[in-house]
Amino acid sequence: MGVDDVERGILERKRLTVRELQIDGDPGVGGILARQLERGLRKIDPGRDGAALREAHEISANPAADLEERLSPIAVEIHQPGKVTKLVEPVQVELVEELLRPRSMASHLEVMDPLVPVSLDSFQEGAQGAYYSIFVKRDIGALASREFDLVIVGAGVYGAAIAWDASLRGLTVALVERNDFGSGTSFNNLKTIHGGVRYLQHGDLKRIRESVRERRNLMRVAPHLVHPLPFLVPTYEGSLGRSRAALRLGLFVNDLLSWDRNRDARADKHLPPGRALSREECLKLAPDLDPSGLTGGALWYDAQMYNSDRLTLSFVLSAARQGAVAANFVQAEGFVRRGDRIQGIVAKDSLAGTRGLEIRGRMVVNASGPSVDRLLEKVGGGKRKPLFHSSKAMNLVTRPLVENVALGLTRGGPLLVIAPWRHVSLVGTLHLPYDGDPDAPDVLDTKEEDVQRLIDGVNRAYPKAELVRTDVRLVHRGLLPAVSNGRELTLVKSYKIDETLDGLLSVVGVKYTTARDVAEKTVDRVMARIGKPNVPSRSARTPLVGGDFESFADLVRSVETPHLAFNYGTLIREVLAISDPTPLSDTTPVSGAEVRYAVREEMALDLSSVVLRRTELGSAGHPGRTALERASAVMGEELRWSEEKKRSELEAVEEFYRARS
Repeated sequence: MGVDDVERGILERKRLTVRELQIDGDPGVGGILARQLERGLRKIDPGRDGAALREAHEISANPAADLEERLSPIAVEIHQPGKVTKLVEPVQVELVEELLRPRSMASHLEVMDPLVPVSLDSFQEGAQGAYYSIFVKRDIGALASREFDLVIVGAGVYGAAIAWDASLRGLTVALVERNDFGSGTSFNNLKTIHGGVRYLQHGDLKRIRESVRERRNLMRVAPHLVHPLPFLVPTYEGSLGRSRAALRLGLFVNDLLSWDRNRDARADKHLPPGRALSREECLKLAPDLDPSGLTGGALWYDAQMYNSDRLTLSFVLSAARQGAVAANFVQAEGFVRRGDRIQGIVAKDSLAGTRGLEIRGRMVVNASGPSVDRLLEKVGGGKRKPLFHSSKAMNLVTRPLVENVALGLTRGGPLLVIAPWRHVSLVGTLHLPYDGDPDAPDVLDTKEEDVQRLIDGVNRAYPKAELVRTDVRLVHRGLLPAVSNGRELTLVKSYKIDETLDGLLSVVGVKYTTARDVAEKTVDRVMARIGKPNVPSRSARTPLVGGDFESFADLVRSVETPHLAFNYGTLIREVLAISDPTPLSDTTPVSGAEVRYAVREEMALDLSSVVLRRTELGSAGHPGRTALERASAVMGEELRWSEEKKRSELEAVEEFYRARS
């Protein structure tokens, strides 16, 4: 079957079978490809009406067994594109393999996306302007269609990172989240990726080394989302433990311990050594510091996430691109158990309201954060020692208080951080005991006395801030693992990977920075438990979706609105390809195209997901009613919402801001 036959078949809308497309001993026209990172990512060239594939790995003429291991969407590679570029309309080839494919796969071999003819140079590595096309669809049927190597419950940053690491190593993965991806504790953070300098006072060298390594790794794999940020800690008279001499010594030790912090670093990710500053240098960097008693300070460099929500989402998207099946709004309600072994979960599709969905897996990882113990109760077998003792952590998003440098202030209380972030400031963190229900609907609602306590702390340590309640744009609250003796609260210092039963691991993380490292360790255990060869982890060096570029400065210059480069990296071309570039209002650069992209390609199913996590529209405070109404209207067009549904979605977002502002 030659190229002309394929062309004629396409034009006549004939059905072409796998056997016809793959000729024994000669790929001829095309090969069948799984759309995964290592198995031929589809690339789109925005400069042409075309599509191309990269790093092709062909599947044989009898691919039934191979496809049974890879239920990703299927694509076709055209080896002789020059002979079909004369086709001007999008065409679609159906892959039919009914005789070769097991009946159990019948509903899960997908028809490929439209294949648009391309010119030959689109296939070249690094073609100018090319970008990946990522497809993340909520497919409940795919969750129940097979046994996975690994089923992960919870898609905060820990569960998402585990899915990414496991998928990269070739495991088949299912990832479910009872709400939206990253909507729990991972949403509530100070945006800092820190190298562990604060652990010096405890002599915790292991945690320092872990933090330095993971800070470097995150800047490598998500260079558009994680950027260097200078920190300044001023010193004052009468504070011996935090004197200038003590801080100078601490910086020296920190530099020794972080000697490899710039290994393989891009030029824009280079972190200079820390240094002691004079009083005058401190006031030049931060003019609003209280000058009375100021003796100098210490300056070092950490990192900050431009958009922590998109970083969490990037782990999910990257895992899905690698073949993982991910679904939000799927709640684990129990376990599939055979004797003493866990063999999957029983879940509820919260959108459809259906229960009893069995998602089978050779291993299950419980990464449900503060709800980890609640899920373990479903195992039965008597009372267990809790893995998660909750504390409430609170950060404030306020009007701008500092510029260019973050401050670590200790006057009149524990360490308080004030950091510049986008066009606002982040202030935190206040930790409070909590022994209530982690799943209570109002657990993260704002309590005025707590907010005022943090405001008072800011004004004591940084008097010129003159912070008042109306300066607070948003209150971030989350539950963290801690230990309380009734008088004081101590945050848990180390993660836990607990093997509750055969076939079940429970993971409790402690900070965002080291989530990828804990994911790697978790997958190491999973590989050992299911008898797979321990393939080395690649998640420390493989770019997350959007992070595959050489120069961030060039990426920023390539767009009129820089926020697109910061949020999407190389995915900006996909966003810009959607014809809705108008900003949602005159107070935000976020456009209708970003909303549509979130719905079409990132599994955004409700308005709050778009406003708070897919875009930067509302994560720094209420974006204004006009922007919300426009976003709701755009989502309504995409999802065919009724007027009543649009109103209810708007009200849900407004209620969020009432409870958290």
